Amino acid sequence: MLESVKKAVMTVLKKRGYFSLHLDESTDVAGQANLLIFGSLEFNGNIEEEMLFCQVFPANTTGEEIFKCIDNCIKENEVDWSKYVGLTTDGAGAMSGIHTGLVTKVKTVAPLVQWSHCSIHIEALAVQGLDKCLTKTLEDAVKIGNCIKVRFENSRLFGVLCDEMGSEHKLLLFDSEVRWLVER
Repeated sequence: MLESVKKAVMTVLKKRGYFSLHLDESTDVAGQANLLIFGSLEFNGNIEEEMLFCQVFPANTTGEEIFKCIDNCIKENEVDWSKYVGLTTDGAGAMSGIHTGLVTKVKTVAPLVQWSHCSIHIEALAVQGLDKCLTKTLEDAVKIGNCIKVRFENSRLFGVLCDEMGSEHKLLLFDSEVRWLVER
């Protein structure tokens, strides 16, 4: 199913105007680094975002390795690099390094690309220096949210409660620690 979605999104990328990519690297329970890549593009007057692929990195997650992964995907699907205008990543050295970071590598093939820092990572940094009382409150809120989300029955009942209250939003997301990569 993922290949079907990827093929459809890549087909649209080839035919449409400009697009942006959003990258996030995380480590799974086995300790392997996984790179998730989402693409955003205009489709029928709306900005659509789709997951393009998840790549497992057995060893290093350097800017060069990440760039090779993206470059291969772009070339395999015959997408025009010149239409690539936006890149969102965390602030890790592998992503934003001046000489060997991903942003520098991408700008060599896509000069129009603008890099922006992921808002989730910015928020994670902002709350690190909060007062102990507020930090405890936020930790409790995260525990409650994760308790609701971890069991389907709790999540379903939460949705019903939100529905009864007329809430616009009825779902919760898992909260997790943000981990910064270091360039290796």
